[in-house]
Amino acid sequence: MAKGSLWHRPFDVTGIGMQLTSISKEHARYLAMGGIDNFVGDGALGRLRAEGVAEAFYSVNIKRAVWLAADFQMIWNPAYNGDRPGPIYIPAAKVHGEF
Repeated sequence: MAKGSLWHRPFDVTGIGMQLTSISKEHARYLAMGGIDNFVGDGALGRLRAEGVAEAFYSVNIKRAVWLAADFQMIWNPAYNGDRPGPIYIPAAKVHGEF
């Protein structure tokens, strides 16, 4: 993460992040049998693979207490399934206000 003071915008923030996660063989077996948990499970778990996420964002300060942020995520092996198409790309925007 970097603060905008480096480029003379002291209230802006930017950052990047990455994560790699996996699940146990027992959890994978449960999902393959049609089990559902909070985030994944449609009965079609194929080749078990680690799921990876890369993310980058920039948050620009528009007014004293208002920020507009752009975010971009890339996810490979979504839902721990090496047979799913991917990577997938997720762009996002958000507004943050403090009152």
